[in-house]
Amino acid sequence: MHLNTEKLILSLKAPVGVGTVKLEWQTHDGTLWAATGSNRTVHIYDHFGNQKSVITMPGSCTGFGWDCEGDFFAAINDSSSFLYMWNSTSFKTEKIETGLRDPLSFMAWGKSGLFLAIGTSKGNVLLYNQRAGRKIPVLGKHSKRIVTGAWSSDNLLALGSEDKTLSVSTLEGDTVHTASLRNEPSQIQFSEMKEDERSTAESTISAVVGRRTLILININNAENPLELAFQQNYGNITTYRWFGDGYILIGFSGGYCIAISTHLKEIGQELFQIRNHRDMVSSISICPSLNRAACSGDNNARIYDLLDLKETVSVICVEEENRIDCCAWSNDGRLLAITGSSGNVYIYLTRLNMLASVWQPFGTIAVLTSLKEVTVYDVALNTICNVQCELEPVFLACGPKAIVLGLNNHVWLYSAVNGQLQRKLQYAGSVESICLNETHVAALVDGKVHLQLIEEASFSSDGGNGLMDSGVFPLRESSTAKIGSHALAKDCLVYATSVGDLVYFSLSERKPVSEYRHAVGWKKIYHDTSGTLLAAVDIKNHGYLYSPVKEILLRIPDFPVHHRGLLWESASRISHVFVAWSDEKLDVFVYHAERLTGSCIIRLCSSPLASGHTPLLLQGPDLLLLTASSKLTTLFIPELGIGSNGKLSSLSRNELLNALQFSLAMGKYEDAWDIGILLADSNQWVKAANAALNDFRLDFAIRIYRHLGDISLVWSLEEIQHVEDLQLLSGHIYMILGNLEKAQDCYLKSSQPEIAIDMYTDVMEWEQALLLAEKLAPHKIGVIAREYAQQLEQTGDFVHALLYYERAMSAGVENGPDQAEHQRICQSGISRSAVGSGDIRKGISLAIQSNDRVLMKQCAAILEDNKYFLEAAELYETAGNKDQAALLYTRLKNWSQVSKLIQYVTQPKVHIAYAKAKESQGQYKEALSSYELAGDFESAILLCLNQLHSPQDAVRIARRSKSTEGAKLIGKFFMELGDYTTALEYLVMSKNYETAFEVARQNGQIQLFADILGDQASREDLNKIALHYEQERNFLLAGKYYALAGQNEKAFKYFLKGAQHGSDDEKAINAAIHIVSTSQDDHLATQLIGFLNGEQDNIPKDGKYLFRLYLARRQYREATKTAIIIATEEQNAGNYKDAHSLLQHMYKELSSHDIIIPLEMEYNLQLLHSYVIVRMHIRRGQHLNASRLLIRVAECISKFPSHVVPILTSTVIECDRAGLKNAAFQYAATLMRPEYRDQLDVKYKKKIESTVRRPPKGSTDPEDDLTPCPFCSTAIPSTLLVCIQCKQHIPMCIVTGMHVIKEDLTRCPSCQFMAIRSEFMKLVDGGEPCPMCNNKISSNGALAVWTEPLKPKSN
Repeated sequence: MHLNTEKLILSLKAPVGVGTVKLEWQTHDGTLWAATGSNRTVHIYDHFGNQKSVITMPGSCTGFGWDCEGDFFAAINDSSSFLYMWNSTSFKTEKIETGLRDPLSFMAWGKSGLFLAIGTSKGNVLLYNQRAGRKIPVLGKHSKRIVTGAWSSDNLLALGSEDKTLSVSTLEGDTVHTASLRNEPSQIQFSEMKEDERSTAESTISAVVGRRTLILININNAENPLELAFQQNYGNITTYRWFGDGYILIGFSGGYCIAISTHLKEIGQELFQIRNHRDMVSSISICPSLNRAACSGDNNARIYDLLDLKETVSVICVEEENRIDCCAWSNDGRLLAITGSSGNVYIYLTRLNMLASVWQPFGTIAVLTSLKEVTVYDVALNTICNVQCELEPVFLACGPKAIVLGLNNHVWLYSAVNGQLQRKLQYAGSVESICLNETHVAALVDGKVHLQLIEEASFSSDGGNGLMDSGVFPLRESSTAKIGSHALAKDCLVYATSVGDLVYFSLSERKPVSEYRHAVGWKKIYHDTSGTLLAAVDIKNHGYLYSPVKEILLRIPDFPVHHRGLLWESASRISHVFVAWSDEKLDVFVYHAERLTGSCIIRLCSSPLASGHTPLLLQGPDLLLLTASSKLTTLFIPELGIGSNGKLSSLSRNELLNALQFSLAMGKYEDAWDIGILLADSNQWVKAANAALNDFRLDFAIRIYRHLGDISLVWSLEEIQHVEDLQLLSGHIYMILGNLEKAQDCYLKSSQPEIAIDMYTDVMEWEQALLLAEKLAPHKIGVIAREYAQQLEQTGDFVHALLYYERAMSAGVENGPDQAEHQRICQSGISRSAVGSGDIRKGISLAIQSNDRVLMKQCAAILEDNKYFLEAAELYETAGNKDQAALLYTRLKNWSQVSKLIQYVTQPKVHIAYAKAKESQGQYKEALSSYELAGDFESAILLCLNQLHSPQDAVRIARRSKSTEGAKLIGKFFMELGDYTTALEYLVMSKNYETAFEVARQNGQIQLFADILGDQASREDLNKIALHYEQERNFLLAGKYYALAGQNEKAFKYFLKGAQHGSDDEKAINAAIHIVSTSQDDHLATQLIGFLNGEQDNIPKDGKYLFRLYLARRQYREATKTAIIIATEEQNAGNYKDAHSLLQHMYKELSSHDIIIPLEMEYNLQLLHSYVIVRMHIRRGQHLNASRLLIRVAECISKFPSHVVPILTSTVIECDRAGLKNAAFQYAATLMRPEYRDQLDVKYKKKIESTVRRPPKGSTDPEDDLTPCPFCSTAIPSTLLVCIQCKQHIPMCIVTGMHVIKEDLTRCPSCQFMAIRSEFMKLVDGGEPCPMCNNKISSNGALAVWTEPLKPKSN
C-alpha cells in the first residue's frame, strides 16, 4: 500500500457554501466540473480551478448533470419550474420553461443522446429533447415524489418513487413495466448481469430498497426479480457501483465495502470484503480506464485495483476534513475530485497524459510530470531542470539543447539546460508530430514537414555553416504524397510518405541523398543514433529495416502486428540492437550488417510488457520505461545483459546454453568465450566457432579451435585472417564450412577466381574443376586431368582413367622441369590403365619399355586380379618379384618354373605348395626341406614319422619349433611304441594334459608328469596330482601339490597328517610352517601351534619348530622368548654348542630386522660364548684370559647344572696357572662342599684338597687390565661388559671375551659380531675360524676397520 501518491493540484474553500457538496465531471472531455451546495448556486470550473460560469437559482438544486457529449450542463431546483441549460462552447446559460407546476425533484440525461428526464414531487415526468426542443409531459407516472432514476443505453428510463414503485418507460414516455417494492427505492442504475452468453444491452435494473437490500430486475424477466440482503453488522447500504463483467461494489454505513458477482451461480457469495473505514462508506467511484475504484469514508479515500481488490493501491488522506462526502473520477481517470463535509473541494492528479521524449545520443529525457510541468533528466535520471508550461501540452519532443512542447498549432521551445522559454512558433494547422536535432526543428502539419532553425539569430551572421535554414517537404509542389512520419538525424531530415517513399534529405547538401520507393505507404519511421539505419513500419503493419548506405530494405521477422513503438539501443554497448513493442510484449531484435550469409535481422527474444508502460531509452540491457502514472522505471533485459552481472557460474547448463545462443546472436564473443569455458562442451565450441566465422570474427574462431586443439583449422584460418577481399574471404570460409557451391560463387566474384579450381581439386570434384579450368586457367588442365585419372584408376575405372591420362599427357604442364615427371606419371598411368581395361599387349609392352620394376609389378598385380596368371607371373619374374611369380606358377602347376625359382622364394605358401607337390611325387627329402622352410612343422613331423621313418628328425623339429600339434603327433607315436616316459614329455609339450595324466597314472609316472609340467602346471593339474597322492596316502606329496594349487588349508591338513603318520616328520612340519607363514592365516597358525604343543596327540614336538614358526611369521618377540627357553633347556642339558648356535642365529635374525636384542638373550649368549672360547685360549696358552672367562662362567654356575663340578674344577686349575691364587682357593673351597666333593675327578682331587689346605695369606690377585669404555671412554676392567660410569652394555669381543675397544674395532664379515681387531687378526692369520659362527674368514675381510658409532643400550 502506498500513502498519498496522488498529487493535490487544486483546493477550493467552500466554493458553493458550507456543507454537503454535489460534484460531477464533464463527460467525454473531462476538463470541466460542476458543483452545487448550500448557497443555491452551481459553479463550473476547469481542472486548474478557473471558474467558467456561475448559475444562480432561487431554490436548492435538486438535480444536475452533463449530457453524454459534455456539450451541455443542466440543473433544476425545488423553487422554480425552469431548467437551467449551460452551453460549454458559448459559456452561456439558458432558462427553459418546463411547464410543470410541481416542484422539480429529479433530473437525468440520456446515455446516447441530447434528451433528459425531469421528475416532480407529485410523480409527474417531463421528457425533453434538447436538439429538437421537444417536450413530452407524462402525468401520473407515479403517485408520489420521484426520487431516483436512470437511462439505459437503449433509451429506457427507470424511475423510483416514494410510492414504493419502480417504473420502466420508453423515450416517448410509454410505461413498459412497473414493479411494486417493499420499501422506497434509491440509487437506480442500469447495467448487465453476468451471464453465460455475452450481451451488449443493459437489461438489468438495480436499486437499493429501504437502504437494506439490493434488488436486481431483468427487464426481459421482470416478473422474477432478485433481492439481495446482507449481514446486519454491515449496516445500511450507502452507495454501490457496477464494474467489470457484471460485478457490483457496495459500501455500507458500518464502514464495510464488499464485492459481489451477478452470475446466477455466484449470487449470494461475497467475492471480497473489507472494512477500512471507521464510519460509513460515503461514496464509491469507478474508473474503467484505470481499472481503479475510489472508496471514500472518514477523512480519506482509498483506491483499489479492480483486478485485485485486496490490493490497496493508495490512500488519500484529507487532514482538513472530518468526513469526506463524495469522490468522483474524471472521464479519462487523470483527476479525482473529493468533497468534504465542510464544503471544500479537492482535486488530485492520479494520472498524467503519458508524454515523454528522449534525445538518444545524449540520453536527455523529458517527461510530463504535472499538468503543466515537464522535468528534464540526464541519463542517470538526475534532474537537469523543470519547464513550466503555459498550457497543458499534448505533444512533446526532446533535443540536445531544447525541449519542444505544443498544443494544436502552437509550439513552445524551451532550453533543455535551464528550462527558459526560447521561442514560440505557430503553424497553419494542428501539429501531428514534431522532432528536433541540435540546429533544426521539424513539425509535421497536414501531411507536410515544416523545417526551420531553432535559433534564427545564431545563424544569421554565419553563412559558412552550409545548413539549410527552412523549408517545406516534400519539396516538389506537384507531389500529392503526404508525409506520414519524419525524423531528424544529425545532418539530415528523414521522412516517409503515404505512397511508399523513404527519403534522406541532407541539410548540408540541401538535396536528397537517398531515396527508396516501397510498394505501399509508410506509417512510422525510427532512426538509430547515427542516422545510418532506419526502421520503418508500413500501412500493413509490416516492419522493415532500411540502410541508406547499402540501399537495402530488409523485412523484420516476427514484427509485432499491433506495434506501439520501436527503439534503438543508444549506448553502443551492443551494436545494432532495437526493440519493438505492442501492448502486451516487447520484442528484441539485432541487425547484422556484415555476415557471411548477408545482412540479416534476428529476433533475439521476447519479454512481457506491463500494461501502460512505454519504453523510452535502451542502454545495453537496461530499458528505461514510462509507467502509466508518468513515473520512470528500469527493466533489465537478461538476454542483453549476459555476462554483465558476473553470475555466469551460478547458471544451470540449460541456462548457459541459452546464454551462449543469445551471446552469439548479438556478436558478444567475449561473453560467449566465458560461457564456453563453463560448458566445456566441444559441440558448443564448434557452434560458437561457426557463428564467429559467419560474422567474419576469424580471431575468435582461431581462439576456439586453438582451445580445442584443432591445429589444422587454426593454421587454415591464420592463413586467410588478413585477406581484405571480402568475396575471397567469404569463399575461404564457405570452403572451411563445407559449402562448396557458395564458396564457388564467392571465389568467382573475387579478385582471384582461379582459387575455385583449387577448391574443387582439393575436394576431388574433378569434373567441376576441369570445367572451370577450361574457362579460367587452361594451363591447369593437364595436372587436373592427371590427378583425376589417378583417382579413377584407384577406384578401378581403368577405361575412363586411360582417357584422362591421355588427355593429361596431351595437355602437358606449364612448368618445364615438371614436364618430364608429368610425362612419366601419365605414361605409367596409361600402361596400368591399358592393362586394366583389357589392352594387355599395349600395357605390358609399355611397362617393359619403361624398365621400371615398380610399374611392372603394378601391371602384374592388375593382370593377377584379372586372372591373367601366366602373363602376370612372367611380368613378376621380369620385375624381380620371384615370390609372387613362383606363387602364380604354383597355381598354374608349372612345377618346372617353380623349381627354378624355389631357391629365391621366401613366401611360406609357395614352399607348402611345392612341398606337397614333391611329396606326391615321392621326393620326400625335398618336400621335408620345403615344409621346414615354410614353417609347416606338423606336416614335416608327419613326413618324418610316416614316410622317412626318422623319429629323431621329428623330435629335432618338434624341439626346435615347439609345435603343439607336432608334439602331439610325436607323443602318440611313442605311446604306440610303449615308450611312456618319452611320450609323457611330448604329450605335455602338446598341452594334452588329460592324456598325459592318464598315461602317467596308469604307468606310475605321476612324479615325472609333475616334474615335466613344472611351472606351466595349472591348478586343475596340481589338484589332480594332489588327489592322486592323497589316495596313495602319501600325505607329504599331497600337501605339497595342494599348496602349489593354492589350497592352503588342504595342504596344511595333509602336512600335519604327514608329520603324524609319515617317516619324514621334520620335512612335513617345516612345510606346514611355510604354509602358515606365506598364507598369513591366523587360524592355521593357531592349529599349528596347538599341534607343536601336543594338543592333538599329547606329544609335544621339538621347540625348534615353534621357534621356526615364530621366525617365519616375523613374530620376533615370541621367537626370542622361545629361543631363550630352548637355549636354556639345551644349556641345562649340557648341550652348550647347540644353545650357543641357537642364540647366535636368533641374535643375527633380530639384528637384520633392526629389532632391539633383549638383554637376557644377549647376556646368555655372552656367557655361553665365554665358556665356548675357553678351550681356544687354553690351547693358545692364554691362561689369564681363560681364567677370567671361567670366573665369569663360575659366577653364574647355576646356568650350567650339568657340569658344575667340571667347570669349577677347570676354574681352579686355570686360576692357579694364571696366578690367581685367591680365586683358585675360593672355587676349590666350593668344590669341597659335600654335594660336590664326591663328584671330583680323582686325578684333580688331591690338587684341589691341597689348594684348600694352603690358603693364600696377605696377597691379592692381580687386577684386570683397564681399557676405555667405547661409549664414555672411562677406564674400566676389560672383563666388565657394563660400564660402571655410563651404565651402558658394552659389546663383547668374540675372540677375547673382553669388552670391545672403540679404537681397535671390527666385525666378523660372516656373522657381523664385534671383535677387537688386533686379536681377530691374530686368529685369522693363524687360519682359525670365527669363534662365533665357526666360518673361515679371509684376511681381507678381517682387516676392515669398523668406524660407525656404536648404538648404546640402556641397562
